[in-house]
Amino acid sequence: MTTPGSGRWLRVEPAWPARATRRRPRYWHEIPARRDRRGASGATAGAGAGSVASAAFRATEALRSTTPTASSSTKFADGWFVIRAKDTSLVGSRVVSIGGAPIDQVEAVLRPLVPFDNESGELDSIQALLPWVEYLHGAGIVDDLAKPSFVLEQPDGARVTVDPAVTDEPTWEQELGILGGLTGDGPEAVARRGEPIWTRRDEPSSTFLISINDYTEVGLPEATAAMTAAFDDGSADRVALDMRYLRGGSGEGAFGLVDAFGADPRIDRPGGLTVLIGRENVSVATLLVAALEGQTQATLVGEQTPARADNFRCDCQDILLPNSGYTVTVPTYVSGTGDTRDSIEPDVPMALTAADFFAGDDPVLDAVLSGSMPSPAP
Repeated sequence: MTTPGSGRWLRVEPAWPARATRRRPRYWHEIPARRDRRGASGATAGAGAGSVASAAFRATEALRSTTPTASSSTKFADGWFVIRAKDTSLVGSRVVSIGGAPIDQVEAVLRPLVPFDNESGELDSIQALLPWVEYLHGAGIVDDLAKPSFVLEQPDGARVTVDPAVTDEPTWEQELGILGGLTGDGPEAVARRGEPIWTRRDEPSSTFLISINDYTEVGLPEATAAMTAAFDDGSADRVALDMRYLRGGSGEGAFGLVDAFGADPRIDRPGGLTVLIGRENVSVATLLVAALEGQTQATLVGEQTPARADNFRCDCQDILLPNSGYTVTVPTYVSGTGDTRDSIEPDVPMALTAADFFAGDDPVLDAVLSGSMPSPAP
């Protein structure tokens, strides 16, 4: 494992699927080694750190053959809620407890087993574990793998105890449409996150909206050309870039957007560019946020990034641990910007509530388009 302050990262295998366009094995992305609240990188400090580290490695190895429950939950400002389930009647229910443990206690038990730089990264990593009964069993939360006992509070206030059927990983991903932390039929930005990049012009606000969800050069030249044309014909006078659901991957293509924004003074000006960011912006997505923040006059709106501003990158190296027999993969270099922040904070903090999500509303994007969002902090 790592030692506090060592700065080494582990590559772990999360539940989130990667896109086929990414130039890496599926189901892998980089996450920083666990950091304590003071920001030191490394394994959990204090007594028991070794056992926690061993449990984390056992859980990571187990993911290659685990059986997720046929459901997925996420944490909003108002609690944990089921967002996808084979039994669709469960969608919209608040998660009260798992295996008899209140959901806050479940979070506390899982927290030492996940890598994170900050609160957003912690939530993203914990969410990735909740469907996997082996993790819950190994952490002592669930006694019987066949009966994880999820207590859910339905929208009408009634509470039910369910044991979601387990399934294999491809079925879990395909039947539930799992593309990342937030998956659903609405709002639009979530419903369309399977599209690598899409655009539209918001006529009432004269805003050109670009939504980027994957790292691909396919569609990027067309998107930037349409953006330039909208400015040329006067139908747009500002840009909103929605990258809240962009995760990790090989991000070279996406950085062309930074160049396109910076090269056009009609966009690179105060109020000309607003970028929506969020807790799913792991790995290189945080580096993209850093580039937009540093090389343009963008206003950042949303949630803090889950990764540190100057994080580690591949090429990666496999290291065999002689005692356990496990292989860990570590990046071999950092971006080298010297930025020591453990996250990039939005200029205007805003987030979806469960009520917003299940109603198909997106007050964050609506506020950006209408210009009604709060003023950035001085």
